[in-house]
Parts: sequence; C-alpha cells; structure tokens
Amino acid sequence: MADKEQNVAPPPVGRKHKRKRRMRLSAAIALVAVCGLIAGSAAAFAAYAYFGWQDASSTHAEAVHERDVYDAKVAHDEQVAAAAKRAADQIAATRAENAVAAAKAGFYPSPDDPDVFWQGVDGECGAFMTCSWFGVAVFKDCPRGVFIAANVELDGVVVANGNDITGALKAGEGATSMVNYPGWSSNSGTVELTSARCM
Repeated sequence: MADKEQNVAPPPVGRKHKRKRRMRLSAAIALVAVCGLIAGSAAAFAAYAYFGWQDASSTHAEAVHERDVYDAKVAHDEQVAAAAKRAADQIAATRAENAVAAAKAGFYPSPDDPDVFWQGVDGECGAFMTCSWFGVAVFKDCPRGVFIAANVELDGVVVANGNDITGALKAGEGATSMVNYPGWSSNSGTVELTSARCM
C-alpha cells in the first residue's frame, strides 16, 4: 500500500505553470486594452470639452459684440433724434420771432413757405393790363428767387391768374414783384395770393 502511494505520479508542474503564464498574459493584454480604451475616451472627452468650450466662448463673444453694436446704434439714434429736436425747436422759435417782426412791418405769412412773408404794395401796370404788386421778405437764402402766384376772383370764381419770380434773395432781404393777369383787363374782382415760396 505504501509502495503504491509512493508510485503515484505528481501532477505535471510544467503544464500548470504554463497555464498560469497564459492567464496572466491574457489578463495583461486585456488590461492594456482597457487602459487604452479609457485613455482614448479621456482624450476624446478632453478634446470635446476643449473645443466645445472654444465654441461656447466664441458664441458668447459674438453675442456680446452684437449687443454692443446694437447698444451703440440705439445711443447714436437717440443722440441724432435729440439733436434734430433741438434744431426743430430753434427753427420754430426763430420763425415765430420772424413772424412777429414781419407782422409788425405789415407782412403776412406765405401760404406755402414759413420763411417767406408778403404784403400788397402800390405799383403801375402796363397799358390795357391788369396786375398786382407784391412785396416779399425772406428769412432764408433763396438763390433762385421767390415764386409768387395769385388769382383774381369774381363772385367766388377764379377769373384770372398769374405768377412771377423775383431775383435771388439772401436771408433778411426783400423784393417787389409784379404779377400780370393775361386776358383780364378789368379792375373788378378780388386778388388772392396763392403762393410765395423760395425757389
């Protein structure tokens, strides 16, 4: 019995040892693969995070720039509007003063130009012609003169009309103008000035 137990062959150590080496090599390969996958994922995440941050930063910068441009435009528009209002107020005040001065001098405001004033004046007409004389005063430059037009009305009906243009006038100057009424030789009727505007 003892001899049989001594003759039992021990398990092959070499195979078992080699099997352990193969298991360790597979585990190492698997570990390397997992580590590579983790490293790749980490690198991809880092790249995504970096470029994503760059994109977000760029988008934010563009939004800030657009807002600044819009704010600057709004501020500019407000300044222009305020300047225009101040100018309009000054013009209105000046015209009101001019109207008062013109009224004191016997002038009436033009029906179609706030810077032109007129009055009827005495003058001679040509033979067999009917005409009207007007005096005009301007409060702005009229380099091409002042256009004057008038109608002759009889019983509320326009029976004649005519027009004339003065010479060039500068602000504060005045002139006289004769308006003829072609085809109308009667002294009857009422004259109405219909236009006195700077050209």
